[in-house]
Amino acid sequence: MERLYIYGIEEGLDVAIMYYRQQFPRITNKHIEEIMKLEHWIPIVRKQLHNLGTQFIYEYEIKNSEYVGYVDLMIPNSDGSVDVIDFKYSNNIDNYLKSKQIHLYKYYLEKQSYKVRNLGYLFIPKTNIRMKKDEDTYKFRKRLEESMNTQRLQLKKVEYDENKVKEFFEEIKILEKDTSYEKNETRLCDWCDYKEYCQSDGKIDYMIREE
Repeated sequence: MERLYIYGIEEGLDVAIMYYRQQFPRITNKHIEEIMKLEHWIPIVRKQLHNLGTQFIYEYEIKNSEYVGYVDLMIPNSDGSVDVIDFKYSNNIDNYLKSKQIHLYKYYLEKQSYKVRNLGYLFIPKTNIRMKKDEDTYKFRKRLEESMNTQRLQLKKVEYDENKVKEFFEEIKILEKDTSYEKNETRLCDWCDYKEYCQSDGKIDYMIREE
């Protein structure tokens, strides 16, 4: 969803909704409720960002031999520096604030001669309410709107921590030396291209063997 919010901010709400609809052969009630969330939050995010600056660089690619990343948003400042903001469609704020991600962005951007002044996350809250058994669609959507009206964006500044970058490189060294990889199933498996093979309990042979 972060990608849709960025797309909506850059291209406009109507374009983001059209793009979202095109991803599905059939639109259900659940899709419509996701569109309601886009309609609610994209104008609010746009207003928040325009309080921070007037020019924006969206989805800037960092790509080199050791790292690939996409910076959701950079805001150029009058002194030649940039502020870096990463979008998170999540209520799990504390975990993201501990992440190495945005520290790595600063490290690699400054290798490309950018001067990074501020780092931060913009948290777009999730609304996880579900339809009750005694609710019809109209009542549920009214409750969904009311729930979103009680929520607020949170812009969290992050102080750069060089140790986060050092930890990243230490972890890479360990991975390069490792010869066995234990399965570590988490919710992130749902986004992995290899989930079908990994979770087949050996029924699908995914090993690549030399001829």
